[in-house]
Amino acid sequence: MKNKTKEKDYLIIDRSKWQNGGHKNGNTALLNSNGQMCCLGFRCKDMGIPESDLIRNVEPENLRERWYIPDLINKNGRNSSFAEKAIEINDGLESLSERENALIEHFAKKDIIVEFTGKYNKDYLAAKYLNTEEDQKLINLK
Repeated sequence: MKNKTKEKDYLIIDRSKWQNGGHKNGNTALLNSNGQMCCLGFRCKDMGIPESDLIRNVEPENLRERWYIPDLINKNGRNSSFAEKAIEINDGLESLSERENALIEHFAKKDIIVEFTGKYNKDYLAAKYLNTEEDQKLINLK
């Protein structure tokens, strides 16, 4: 019997386009009108869903009539528990570094390797994120 190896699934999140609870550049959505995406917006785009379907949709369940997304939408057409937890992490944790680490751990449960790239646009960050040393390193202030 041959060993089957699963191809790695990667999710790249560009910090300069990542909308989360720490930003003040429009509403958090899969894709907002300012071109910013939440973590699940990046995931949906990575899965081949066009930006025209993502724009102004707040959560994966808003896509249920057009797209089947098993990890993100349950059989009842609502957000899966995995998607709900990702939303909670994306918008709820206090520091950027905690938020990044929690998303990396959360997506790992689905064998998805998350990598954050790019730089944060400090002009759009909420002031509280400029105060912690770890977050200042992420924003390249130190």
